[in-house]
Amino acid sequence: MVKKHDGSWRMCVDFKDLNKACPKDGYPLPEIDWKVESLCRFPFNCFLDAYKGYHQIKMAKKDEEKVAFITSQGIFCYSKMPFGLRNTGATYQHLVDKAFHKQIARNLKLNPKKYIFGVEEGMFLGYKVNTKGIKVCPNKADAVLSLPSPKCLKDVQKLNRKLASLNRFLAKSAEKSLPFFKTLKRCTKKSDFHWTEEAESAFKQMKKFIADFPTLTTPEEKEELIVYLAAAKEAVSVVLMTKREAKQMPIYFVSRALRGPEVNYTLMEKLGLALVHASKHLKRYFQAHPIIVVTDQPIKQVLSKPEVAGRLQKWSIELGEYGIHYRPRVSVKGQILADFIVERLEEDSLDTSMEVKEVLLEPWVLFTDESSCVDGSEAGLILTNPEGMEFTYALRFRFETTNNEAEHEALITGLRITEQMGVKNLQANVDS
Repeated sequence: MVKKHDGSWRMCVDFKDLNKACPKDGYPLPEIDWKVESLCRFPFNCFLDAYKGYHQIKMAKKDEEKVAFITSQGIFCYSKMPFGLRNTGATYQHLVDKAFHKQIARNLKLNPKKYIFGVEEGMFLGYKVNTKGIKVCPNKADAVLSLPSPKCLKDVQKLNRKLASLNRFLAKSAEKSLPFFKTLKRCTKKSDFHWTEEAESAFKQMKKFIADFPTLTTPEEKEELIVYLAAAKEAVSVVLMTKREAKQMPIYFVSRALRGPEVNYTLMEKLGLALVHASKHLKRYFQAHPIIVVTDQPIKQVLSKPEVAGRLQKWSIELGEYGIHYRPRVSVKGQILADFIVERLEEDSLDTSMEVKEVLLEPWVLFTDESSCVDGSEAGLILTNPEGMEFTYALRFRFETTNNEAEHEALITGLRITEQMGVKNLQANVDS
């Protein structure tokens, strides 16, 4: 028995062994983000809530003994479907779909205390929705804002769980949460807990970000969506946006901490990993909309090389199913986007060129390719200016070289060409 906050008691039964013996019901559950976004199209909405949810569904007589439990008063079993069984969610979704198919009142009892009719804004599945977009649930934000600084391991775990429910609204959430992850990683036992100054500073900063969350917009059908990528030393981040009235509005923030050897990936590989992670996490957007990746890095050229292998080849295949196009980044408008691209921890300043755009001129991008043959070597140069215009050069060396030597020669030639053109800021990409 577990005592709830209101003083009542709840029966909790461990169904792990029973669940292992039950086949999985693959009945599809609705995607929460999709349902939430669908409400933003209407000026007025009605919100209904089912009374006692799962407990309206009766157990089959032959299955009642399978959910039996022992108490000090004897052996009892559930006559209505309990929480915790493997297929409760799918079973309840079956019922809801059938009920809405014809007439809801015939199959379900609704809770009149939670009726809300004809409102311009309301809470739905943990989000506040209206025609302008999606806002964070105030209770979820307040739950973090009211937290004191963690005093033990359990406090940090509680903080991370609460932050996880806010990730959609938080730019670079994994990067901002790194001090909390590191605190947990160092704790092999409770006595190892140490709340550092870095973690405390990150905790205070996090509260400032949460107090100023943006309103997220919802995409229109077939609308072109824009993706921006960012890579730090130990995390990669993505923001999905759309353009409305000459302004770029955020739809979804995605972030991921790097693990193991991923920390040592090159900038190009980190950005590729960020794009692949976003395509999986935001699959329905990538499938239903044309996607524009705005970047000054030659991701397209790298992934489209015939000889690309390993993880780059795998990523190229995974991304090939979507309609992804690449465009160079131009001037940054809007504080959300500016913060996403420019904001960077000092120790990551050499990791990417994105954060120096405010100081230096926008860079030209040089990409080299090479091959060796019997009668000499060949190399190619692709030079892209800040406006996205490409200049292609083919080189042939009348002497034998290794691939690395040919690449070095190509790089030197590229530097000479850009110097003659008066280029002041060049980003050269080689794979030697």
